[in-house]
Amino acid sequence: MPKSIAIIGITGNQGSSVALHYLSLNSAAIQSGDAPPYIICGLTRNPASPVAIHLKSQSVEIVKADLDDASMLISTLKGANLIFSVTNYWEPFFRPDCRVKAKQLGVSPRKYAYDVEYAQGRNIADAAAATVDTLDDNGFIVSTLSHATQCSNGKYRELYHFDAKADVFPELASLCTASASRRGYIFEDLGIGVSRRVSPRTLI
Repeated sequence: MPKSIAIIGITGNQGSSVALHYLSLNSAAIQSGDAPPYIICGLTRNPASPVAIHLKSQSVEIVKADLDDASMLISTLKGANLIFSVTNYWEPFFRPDCRVKAKQLGVSPRKYAYDVEYAQGRNIADAAAATVDTLDDNGFIVSTLSHATQCSNGKYRELYHFDAKADVFPELASLCTASASRRGYIFEDLGIGVSRRVSPRTLI
């Protein structure tokens, strides 16, 4: 029976790399005359993106995801054997409507983006916990970063793009068995000045 793989953030560099790995395993099985061992479901906020369309053409199920909607995540991840999760601090940091909301709340755009990413991480954790009975051992893989405030002994207190990921992980581990993968900067994902854009062809 094929394993069910759910990839949150499948159109980004990390998510699409995970998808590529499992697609290659499926291709190898087919070439050997066996059935594909994995069913791949990708969650993305933009199913119409070139990367999402390309992955769909490769038999990946693409689902429009709202990481602010915990009930939707619980329904979508139900029955998964493996979940890969990556959250995006920079998307709420740069969005003009989020800047307006931050101003209305009287917080900086950095703190607002932290709050959004942290809340989304908790929603993902809750959804993973709801499907823990079907997850493989270490079946919840989270892309995270070190806690800048703690690692610097309080010297750097506003590196929110580190701390948002780090703060949610202890709670993830308390809800279900999880593996943390600390990733360094992937400049293609940032899209801010010094970074370079990459095409869907390069990603896939």
